[in-house]
Amino acid sequence: MTTNATARGQQTEVAFGGGHEAAIKQAFVNATASGNTQVVALVSGKKIRVLWALVGNSGAAVVDVNFQSAAAAITATQPLAVDGGFMANCQPSWFCETLIGEALNINLSAIGAVAVTLGYIEV
Repeated sequence: MTTNATARGQQTEVAFGGGHEAAIKQAFVNATASGNTQVVALVSGKKIRVLWALVGNSGAAVVDVNFQSAAAAITATQPLAVDGGFMANCQPSWFCETLIGEALNINLSAIGAVAVTLGYIEV
């Protein structure tokens, strides 16, 4: 598993969350185990609001995936074919968000090779 969460480059990009400006951050993970893999760690007192996500399966089997707030699903389950994937770009709105103070996870139905890159704000 590889994870990374950083502010994007030297330019500060902002989005409006909860009526306030929030810096757009980017995170990625390469999930290989069935079950939950953390994409973004919890932020005390904040929600993680996903603005866009790119998800791809480079594994040898079909894998069903969904995003979760801690252990509760916050998106529908999506089947990913071998070498398949999807892009969710919901700006100026948002794709999904966690509950306050909960981590953002991706859940795999089976062992696989699923890459996730996403943009998010903390609200």
